[in-house]
Amino acid sequence: MNEINRMNGKVRLVLKNKQGNIIQKQHIKNMILNSGRQLMANLFAGQVAGGVEYLGIGTGISTTDPSMESLEAEARSLVPGTLARAQVTKEIRSTEDGSTVIVEGNFSGDNFVADEESELKITEAGLFTLNSEEGVLYNRVTFDNIPLRRGYELTLVWNIGFPS
Repeated sequence: MNEINRMNGKVRLVLKNKQGNIIQKQHIKNMILNSGRQLMANLFAGQVAGGVEYLGIGTGISTTDPSMESLEAEARSLVPGTLARAQVTKEIRSTEDGSTVIVEGNFSGDNFVADEESELKITEAGLFTLNSEEGVLYNRVTFDNIPLRRGYELTLVWNIGFPS
């Protein structure tokens, strides 16, 4: 018997304005990186205690390469020297076709943009194990410019599939 299991991921991005209206949506496939595959192997072998816990966003535009270990240009919060990763919620859904892990995180433009006239052009995101530079990057996705402004909220929902 020859078994092929291919993890896969896709992300849905939703940007809402101050009034809570959806002003932009995108659906994109992402790449699970070599570091993410190694993380899965380490989890299976009991060599690490935790999995994906945080979501980071950035302004990088380069093509994703499987050997990447960080976002190209991860966004920093308005607090000097701090990363702006969001803690995620996770849910597992299982069917006869396999299992899917749903990972969700939210960002407020108020944490990144100092005034009403400015915006941060978000173009990349990834899932991390820690809220620090030492966190392992599981995956990365790039997308069309998302203009994050004060009062805006960006929600990212990943579906990571483990097909049967």
